[in-house]
Amino acid sequence: MFTQLAKTAAELAIPADYFSGVRAEALCLPENVLLFYRDSFSNLQQQSLENRSHHRFVLFMVLETACSVSIDGVEYRLEPGQALLIFPYQFHIFLNPDNGRMGWLILTFETNSPATLDVLKNRIVALDSDAYERIGKLLETYPKSNRKAISGNPTILRAALLLDLLRRRVSPVEVVGNPAEPRVPLESGKVQAKEGDAAGAVLLSRINHWLHARTGGIPLISDLAQSIGLSESLLRHRFRANFGISLGAYLHDFQLTRAARLLTQTSQTMTEIAVECGYGSLASFSRAFRTNTGSSPRAYRQRHRFASVS
Repeated sequence: MFTQLAKTAAELAIPADYFSGVRAEALCLPENVLLFYRDSFSNLQQQSLENRSHHRFVLFMVLETACSVSIDGVEYRLEPGQALLIFPYQFHIFLNPDNGRMGWLILTFETNSPATLDVLKNRIVALDSDAYERIGKLLETYPKSNRKAISGNPTILRAALLLDLLRRRVSPVEVVGNPAEPRVPLESGKVQAKEGDAAGAVLLSRINHWLHARTGGIPLISDLAQSIGLSESLLRHRFRANFGISLGAYLHDFQLTRAARLLTQTSQTMTEIAVECGYGSLASFSRAFRTNTGSSPRAYRQRHRFASVS
């Protein structure tokens, strides 16, 4: 062993400049890392709705089963062998899986250097052999139980190296739709899918456009149904049938995500945020926010303000 090391070391070149060597590139060091696996679409959808991680990055790595992800109203199709990073405060929902059996590995984390990940925003990245090797190394070091990782655990470094590799593998992504323009104009009349579009995706596009276009007031399902041109009961039924969650829960989650983004990325007062997000009073806003995040709006702002802005 030592002989082989000596032989390899002897092949090193003599430095031409003893003050100029290999320099480290800027790495995004993730913190508070969680790694887990979703094996069914219903579990992926429901857990994503219930476990809101507004201020965290979420990296989806597709090992099996293609599925679409709608991010702030824009749809991305993820195929096996691809990855997509969701940034803090990006509202997302899953739709149109190839089948109910999934194989998605998910890495969520926080970081004090979010700007290093800007190149990955709204980009689908192919997982090559090097990426799979780094994913395997990450799985080897991540704790297999719920015990906390010991200080200095290589999980952090392995996650950082994986993110760095993905940054260097970025290629343009084909985006379905436009965040500024819904694929189907928002006007009265029945929802009709354009040729080649899934009816569920069209419905979601119209709902998201309505949500982003409105300001203040509680987002009432009756108002939404009237704008789309469906009865309230039929709209509720179609939404649950397509996405596996209630429309009411979806609107509530949208409100909370919007509130969390305003708390951390603007200087608006608590009252102004409560009004803009459709809560009747500051008290009702504070109560709903604490119930769903475990933190008061003020404490949440102090902890996360501008930390994840890129």
